[in-house]
Amino acid sequence: MSDLSVLSQEYKRYSDLARSLTADLILLKRLRFRLPGSDVITEEEEHASTVRLAGFVRAVENALSKEEEALPKEIPRLPGALIERIQETYGGTLPRFRDDLRALEQRLSCDEATLTDDDMDLLDNLINAVHGETSNVFSRLWRK
Repeated sequence: MSDLSVLSQEYKRYSDLARSLTADLILLKRLRFRLPGSDVITEEEEHASTVRLAGFVRAVENALSKEEEALPKEIPRLPGALIERIQETYGGTLPRFRDDLRALEQRLSCDEATLTDDDMDLLDNLINAVHGETSNVFSRLWRK
């Protein structure tokens, strides 16, 4: 496979992940802040979004762990560059950050998700890291 093909596939993977996570977070924000369109969101849609976000958060926490555990197949394996970006951002506070990730995953996994403003900020930051890596790969692809 050529470098261009590999980069193209990597870009698609990041792009799809960013798009999916962003849509899930927007759905939760619509519900939380009672934004227009929140009244038409079904419980199934809300549940599916929180499950996907919880899986993503769990995958990040697992990747940052020294002893990675085997994750269920529905939880995506995250690219190493994304994990490196997150480690660079939170390197000095990594143990506390991992605790925050575990707490966030637990709140997302509850039927009655009671997310705090800090939880929403953490989700925003994680998804911004995905967007940052998407842009990075796109730049490398554009230079080819």
